[in-house]
Amino acid sequence: MLYTWPNTNLKELIHGHWGSICAPEDKVRIAVIKDEIDLIKSRIKPRETGHLYTAINVLEHRLTELEK
Repeated sequence: MLYTWPNTNLKELIHGHWGSICAPEDKVRIAVIKDEIDLIKSRIKPRETGHLYTAINVLEHRLTELEK
């Protein structure tokens, strides 16, 4: 099952007729990481979510590596 968060980056890579993901590997990785960052950001609360900030930072660093 695909990631179901609204307005995902991965949905843009799904072939309209076949329903499968049709894109180069690096584009798929970038789309998935962007979706994960958005999902984690949506889970941030005023308290006790410092680990989420760490996860976001790690994923954003990886994203910059892939986009070079």
